Amino acid sequence: MNELKSAGVPKTIFVVGLIAAILVSSLVAAVTMTQLPTAKGQQPTQASLVIAQWTVIWKGLTGDLNWAGDLGTSKFCSTFDYNWGTGDLFYNGVTYYYDYVGFYAYMRIYKTRDGPVTFTVGADDSYWLYIDGVTWIKDWTTGGYRTTQKTLNYLSQGFHTLELYYKEKTSYARVTFSCDSDLLMWLG
Repeated sequence: MNELKSAGVPKTIFVVGLIAAILVSSLVAAVTMTQLPTAKGQQPTQASLVIAQWTVIWKGLTGDLNWAGDLGTSKFCSTFDYNWGTGDLFYNGVTYYYDYVGFYAYMRIYKTRDGPVTFTVGADDSYWLYIDGVTWIKDWTTGGYRTTQKTLNYLSQGFHTLELYYKEKTSYARVTFSCDSDLLMWLG
């Protein structure tokens, strides 16, 4: 461990990180080994932990901010804060995109409980969040980074589809998404 300190990693941080990694690994192993109930006479199946993530379709924008052609795809974590500043937002292997670019993204979530759920979206420039095809958060203006939070008191239990649209005109670029963490992983 003396080598760690000379490399700039304090022993305490290393030990805490190692313990956290072991605990997470044990939890994932326990969850994935859980057997799901089955109908009489069928073999039990293994449950696995499903973690939601966004599928992102990048699109170009015209000068008047209408959608142009598809540029490529990527994946985002279920919650994110991408702060690109004035840097590149997307690279499709040929071209770097930093202005007049945006995306359409979608993700499935699963609600296992009763009660309200909260979604927060923020961006510099424009954003729009649909839940099951219904607009819940919309700020289609351009300007500095700002957020909108919406609490839904009556979202039913079960699967729901989120769709997120984002447009970046020029200059600084940032987009964020968060929601109640229990919606983002489940046994499947």
